[in-house]
Amino acid sequence: MLYDPNREWLSRASCRTVPPEVFFPPSGNQLRNEPSPTTKRAWEHAKKICSFCPVLTECRRDTLGEDWGVWGGLDEHERYLIRRKLGQGAWRRWPLERRIEWGEHLARLREQGHSVHHIRLTTGFSTAVCDGLIEQWRAWKAAQPKPSRTAEIVDLPIPDEPRPMQDFPEAPGSRHAWVRNGGLIADAWYAGETEDGEWVRLQVFSGRGNVIKWFRKDDVRVYNPQTPFYLEYAGRGRRERSAA
Repeated sequence: MLYDPNREWLSRASCRTVPPEVFFPPSGNQLRNEPSPTTKRAWEHAKKICSFCPVLTECRRDTLGEDWGVWGGLDEHERYLIRRKLGQGAWRRWPLERRIEWGEHLARLREQGHSVHHIRLTTGFSTAVCDGLIEQWRAWKAAQPKPSRTAEIVDLPIPDEPRPMQDFPEAPGSRHAWVRNGGLIADAWYAGETEDGEWVRLQVFSGRGNVIKWFRKDDVRVYNPQTPFYLEYAGRGRRERSAA
């Protein structure tokens, strides 16, 4: 989970039983200024309460965009410094998987019409950071291998009778996953999965060329994980949608 924009964890936070002024002392704007000793003492008192909070991690994760007060054990000046580092390119050092996941999510938020203010408040990301993450996601997506135009999509029933289980190779292949296909181990491209993860859709080579089939998750070992997207499996009654 990237973050919780609805902050459902607030109902379990320690601050719900503490007067708000403890976390929001009347010290004025301290974003770009080193706070005074009086303000620091007020913040330190609030941070002690945060340190015992059961949702400290979630609060710190989801309130980076807040301009005022103490949230998740961080004061407004500390959050400002983190946002400034992100704007200077700190996000570029994130693992690729995290950058791609954020880029896809931010692109979806913009397509849904969310304002710049809403995105900044819920994620802590400036417009420049959002642009950079979305650009990396689009470049990554464009570089992914496309299924062959001659590929044949086949939905074949999978027999229920026991099949001999072959061990997967230890080394990765040249695609996305190893799969047990017709008694053999095949190298396959990822092509989706069901929402519950019990079935995986893969493109494999057969005697007729490339085909896309459903496989049980126990018959698949992914060695090159891809951004998941969910599909309806025939007869399972699930709605097809993109992964969140």
